[in-house]
Amino acid sequence: MVLIFTLLTIMALNWKNKYMPYKDAEKEIRLLAQKYKDASTVPDGGKVTLQELIDAGLISELKVKDEVCEGYVKIEKTGGVYKHIGFVKCENYTTKGY
Repeated sequence: MVLIFTLLTIMALNWKNKYMPYKDAEKEIRLLAQKYKDASTVPDGGKVTLQELIDAGLISELKVKDEVCEGYVKIEKTGGVYKHIGFVKCENYTTKGY
C-alpha cells in the first residue's frame, strides 16, 4: 500500500513539474488579455491573439522552458458572465482544443 502511494505521488509530482510551466503560460496570457481588452467589446466567441498583446506592449514573447510559443485567449459569454480561456502551442505542449 505504501509503495503504491509513493509511486502515485512521484508520478503526480513529475506530471506537475513537466506541465505546470505551460499551465502558467496559459494563465499569463489569459490575465494579460483581461487587462488589454474589456470582454464586452469582443463578440461572443471572439479571441485576443498573442500578437495583439505584443503590439499593445503587454508582453514581448511567450516563452516556456526556452521554447517560444504561440497563443491566444478565447472569450466566451455564458449566462451573462465573460470567461477568458488561454491557449498555448509550444514545441512540446499544445493546449487541448488549440
